[in-house]
Amino acid sequence: MSESLVKYSEMNLNREYFTTLTNHENLNDIESLKLQINSIFQSVSDISIHLTGLHTLILDGSILQSIRDFGIQFQYLQFLSVNHCGLTDLEGIAASLPRLKELHAADNHISELASVGFLDYLEVSPNLFPFLYVFLIKSIFVCRS
Repeated sequence: MSESLVKYSEMNLNREYFTTLTNHENLNDIESLKLQINSIFQSVSDISIHLTGLHTLILDGSILQSIRDFGIQFQYLQFLSVNHCGLTDLEGIAASLPRLKELHAADNHISELASVGFLDYLEVSPNLFPFLYVFLIKSIFVCRS
């Protein structure tokens, strides 16, 4: 996939791009998409404007600044994979993706999981929080001694 990707800065996430990428004229029929983007150059919400029926979105290896970049247009999205995307938190995920059931967010820099209780399935390892928990457990053990 990466060999056929256009440079991030040259990619325009418009109707023509998605029609060519998916080989479908009626973009409302597209339920699944695998893509790499850089949210510095492209708006993640542009995907939802053109692909309104998406149920599955795989953005593994993309550069994403925040889950909030998704906006609120992904009304049918149930599966999201954002492995190795540089995310530091998942704040706003419930508001942005209210129908999301499954999230894969491994190999990021996520340090807390307070906002993901509504999910049916969550894959987040490795991230920063295991190191924080080990540190906290060792600190509690040291304090009790």
